Amino acid sequence: MAELSHVARALARIPSGLFVLSAGRNAPIGLLVSFVQQVGFDPPAVAFALKKGRDHVLELLRRERAFCLSVVPEGHKALLGHFAAGFPEGTDPFAGIEVEEACNGVRFPRAACAHLACELVGEADWSDHLLLCGHVVGGAAEAEAKPWVHLRKNGLGY
Repeated sequence: MAELSHVARALARIPSGLFVLSAGRNAPIGLLVSFVQQVGFDPPAVAFALKKGRDHVLELLRRERAFCLSVVPEGHKALLGHFAAGFPEGTDPFAGIEVEEACNGVRFPRAACAHLACELVGEADWSDHLLLCGHVVGGAAEAEAKPWVHLRKNGLGY
């Protein structure tokens, strides 16, 4: 594609939020994700993209079917920094931070401005990411908190 730099710049103008994906009732995982979108009203549904190669995350989601998406509040650098680097498999991603438990038994960071408890219902495979979809089974939001909105510098990478 001759105009790849123009495409990258255009893709970078698509805003996204910053979210913590958590799952695993006994051996939890927590990671930062940004490709998240509401995809249904009745029942409420959300979808998120998971980069291929995160096999332990995908296996856990497929096995337990429960996950939680937590919205990172605007400017909350401590929460963003805690999850941005990722965690080695088997490490508790919630060590050192306050947590709550969603209605589906999945922990999430208390500092989130909102959370959505979900049940995995499907996935699609294409590109370098998998798209996973879940029905929202519960959640809550802080009345005045605003989500962190993110624009990429380049639409062809993180």
